[in-house]
Amino acid sequence: MRWRRDWPEREPRPKVQSLSKEQKDQILGILKAGIDSSPVLSALNIRARCLRGRFYIERLWP
Repeated sequence: MRWRRDWPEREPRPKVQSLSKEQKDQILGILKAGIDSSPVLSALNIRARCLRGRFYIERLWP
C-alpha cells in the first residue's frame, strides 16, 4: 500500500540573468573592500575574483 502523494506544484526557478561588466565590477569591489577592512580575512590572505561569470573567494597559499 502506498502513501498518497498529493504534492503541490513546484514553482519554476527564475531564469538566469547575466550581469553587465559594471555590475560585476561593483560586486567585486564590495567583496574586496570587505576583505580589506576585515583584519581576520586579510591576515588569512583571502582574495576575491571573478572568473567565467562566477565569483570566487579563495585563500592564497605561500
